Amino acid sequence: MTGPGPGFRNAALVELAEAALVLRGAAGIAVRGRAGAADAVGPGVGPAAGPPDRFWYAEEGPVRLWWYRLAGNTGPRSVHFQNAVRLGVALAVARAVAGLDSLPHGFWAMLAVISLTRTNAVQTRATVRLALIGTLVGAVAAGGVLVLAGEASTVYAFLLPPLMLFAFCVGPVRGVGWAQAMFTLVVAMAFAQLAPVTWQLAEVRFLDVLVGSAIGMVCGLLAWPRGAHDELGRAVAELLHAPTTSRRPPPPSAGPARWSPTSGCGTRWPWRRARTPSTRRNGSVRPPPRAGTGRRR
Repeated sequence: MTGPGPGFRNAALVELAEAALVLRGAAGIAVRGRAGAADAVGPGVGPAAGPPDRFWYAEEGPVRLWWYRLAGNTGPRSVHFQNAVRLGVALAVARAVAGLDSLPHGFWAMLAVISLTRTNAVQTRATVRLALIGTLVGAVAAGGVLVLAGEASTVYAFLLPPLMLFAFCVGPVRGVGWAQAMFTLVVAMAFAQLAPVTWQLAEVRFLDVLVGSAIGMVCGLLAWPRGAHDELGRAVAELLHAPTTSRRPPPPSAGPARWSPTSGCGTRWPWRRARTPSTRRNGSVRPPPRAGTGRRR
C-alpha cells in the first residue's frame, strides 16, 4: 500500500498556510486592536492575512456592528426571529385560553409554554413527552404529601428548603423530566403554606402543564416546524455555491479547470487541468503519452 500522494501533501501544506495566515491576522487584532485590522483585512494578495472579508468586522464601529446584528435577526430567515414569533403567538394563545376558560393558575400554562417550546416541532414533542411524565410523577407525589400532611403548614415549611435545593441542583443536570417533577413538588409545598389546599392542587398543576404543552406543540407545528434545520441547510448551500476568493491564478483557456491540490502551485502535473474522455479511464486521470516513448504505463 502506498502512502498519500504529492497532491495530498500539497493540499495539506496549503491548508496549513491558510491557517497560519488566519492565526497571524487574529493575533494582530487581539494585540493591537484596530491598528492591526489593516494587516488582517488586507487586499487579499501579498503579505496580507487573507481575503478582504475574513476580518471585516475588525474595522467596523460598535454602532454599525449592532446594526448588522439587528438587521440579520429581524427577518423570517433568522432563527431568533422565528423563535420570538413562535413563542409570542403561543403565549398569546395560552393567555387567551386561561382567561376565557377560567383556567386555575393559568400562569402555569404560560410558564410551560416558555420552558417547553423548542426551535422545531420534533424537539418540542420530545421535550413535552418528558415534561408530562415528570409532571405526572411530581403531581402524584405532591398529592400524596398534601393528603398525609393536611393543613399542617409546619411540615411544608420544613420540606420546602431541601426540596428547592434538590430541585435546583438535580433539575438542570438530569433533564426536563426531573425538573418538572421537582418543580411540581416545590410549588405544591409553597402554595400549601399560603392557603389551605387539597390534593386537587396537583391535579390543577398537571392540567395547566398539559394545556401549555399542547399550545406549544400546535404553534410549533404551524410556525416553522423544522426551525433551524431549514436555515442551516440554506446557509450551508449558500456557502457551498458562493464563489470563493482565491489568490491562485485563473485557469487557462484551454478548457474548464478542475481544481486539484496542486493547481496554482506550478505546472508539475499540467494534465490535471481538466477531466476529459481522453485523460480519464476507469475514473482515474492519466498523463498524456510522452513523445517518442509510446504510451506511458
